[in-house]
Amino acid sequence: MPVWRALARGTKKVSPGSINNASSTAMINDLDVQYMAGVKTLTFSANVSSNKHIGFYHVIITFKNVEQNDGLTDEEVMQGFKPKPTLSEHEVMINCRCPSYRFRFDKANRSNRAGTGARFPIYHRKTDRAPNNPRNLPGFCHHALELIEYLQRQGFIH
Repeated sequence: MPVWRALARGTKKVSPGSINNASSTAMINDLDVQYMAGVKTLTFSANVSSNKHIGFYHVIITFKNVEQNDGLTDEEVMQGFKPKPTLSEHEVMINCRCPSYRFRFDKANRSNRAGTGARFPIYHRKTDRAPNNPRNLPGFCHHALELIEYLQRQGFIH
């Protein structure tokens, strides 16, 4: 499973505009944070607004191998805070319900063990144009980037 940096490299090669597309003005609604100590995963799910379409897309970001006290001070541990994973160290799994993620990265992420959440229905191509991600590189859409930046600003992750 790749860490965030590896996903960012794939994203730059497949969809260079996605990295620069984050606006920091996206609305984040219904944020849910779940830590599962037994499997050492920390999952963030939220609805992220689209800057091109009306509405929201559901984004899930899961960090793997997160210890219960990762990134916490002694005081935060005493107060029962959830762990704070690090983008450079913890493996990441992503899912977004937007078409950009579905047709560029879902298949690649799942084959590289970086996909999470419900699978999309099987899609049968209707055109003969070139695939969006012919090298099957893992990556993310700008909605996932918006959520990551929001989580960093709010102090949920490092």
